[in-house]
Amino acid sequence: MDPQADRPPPDTFATSEPPLASGPPPVPETEVLEVLEIDSAPEDSAADSSIGTPTVGKYRLPNAGRALLWILLLIGSQLVFAVLVVVVLAATLMAGGEPQVPQDLPSKIAEQERLFNRFLVPLATLLTLGVSLGVVLLTFRKETARCMGLRGMSLTQVALVLLSVLPCALLASEFTNCASEVLPNISMDLFGDFAKESWWLVFVAACLFPGLGEELFFRGFLSRGLVAHHGVWLGTLITAFYFGAIHLHPIQACGAFALGIALQFVFLTTRSLWGAILLHTANNAVAFLAMRYGDLVPIPGFTWNSPVEPGVDGDPAPRYDLLVEAAQGTGAGTIVHTAPLLLLAATFAVAAIGWALLRTRTRWLRPDGTEWSPGFLSAEGPRPKVPVQTVASQLDGVTGSVIVLANVAFFATLYFHIQR
Repeated sequence: MDPQADRPPPDTFATSEPPLASGPPPVPETEVLEVLEIDSAPEDSAADSSIGTPTVGKYRLPNAGRALLWILLLIGSQLVFAVLVVVVLAATLMAGGEPQVPQDLPSKIAEQERLFNRFLVPLATLLTLGVSLGVVLLTFRKETARCMGLRGMSLTQVALVLLSVLPCALLASEFTNCASEVLPNISMDLFGDFAKESWWLVFVAACLFPGLGEELFFRGFLSRGLVAHHGVWLGTLITAFYFGAIHLHPIQACGAFALGIALQFVFLTTRSLWGAILLHTANNAVAFLAMRYGDLVPIPGFTWNSPVEPGVDGDPAPRYDLLVEAAQGTGAGTIVHTAPLLLLAATFAVAAIGWALLRTRTRWLRPDGTEWSPGFLSAEGPRPKVPVQTVASQLDGVTGSVIVLANVAFFATLYFHIQR
């Protein structure tokens, strides 16, 4: 066995904390999340040969080129599914004989489109979840949960992730606002119509399924290989780029790219896929709540940014295509951007929460106090019976005070702009 294999690489997320001293870390400074069973065999025996070695070799994980093929596979499966749905729908319409053209054809088409979306969105997101689950199970098999970081988080980490949801959503939304000024728009009212459905259907189909399926694929599978091959910074950017591209809509892709960076940061600091799933699901929920109840909570640039027109049932329906046409000079309006002061407060909150997640990051410590690593920055943990503890540092007083100050400032600024 290579004597260097057991030596962890430099911590890419290292902070100004002093280096670990020999021996176990002081108990008051860390929260022990899990104690893995200690093998009775000596550390240099075959039983511990997994230390420092990923279960799936680095060169079997996707690099930037192979990742593109996986992305095309995911998009291709969705396109094949969409074609099948259209064929089935057309066959159903033709089965009743030659259809008659009604006098109120536009309203009939809109009504059928909304009924179509009610089934299309849940089936499409469920398909993504199924494909993603199949890919990771075939790749990691019995090691899936360990390699992908399907483990719990500390209560502090859960609270920090939840606090980051709204400021991250505002910043990602402003990315789409800026992109709307320069990028071509493809009119997609699919989610605007779907937001009017039962909230439980919206939450499961458009929040939970994407949160599970896309995080399994992008953070658990794709980013693992990209970081292993290209390093943490370039690997994160490539993952975020592919994450934006999978959304197809060029403007929405920009917001997804920004969100993808935040998701990757949460994944690598908490070393838990559940952290990324929680942030992704909650972000989607905030977006759909903004579509449903934006008139009750008017936040310029976020919930209030689109011209409206009467929908099929008389309710206002967002017209994002009219918004973009107006911004490009074919109409009379402009894009509404988030207020600079609110953006500054959101940036401060995200930065403070990110710093706190970095300070409380999950680590695997051996009995001698050194840190275990699979050979590259990853959420992958050690195999069973490796003598390590899974620990996460607790928040110190200064970091906790900064978190409180940043969030009080953010929510106070948000309340001020809502009241205006």
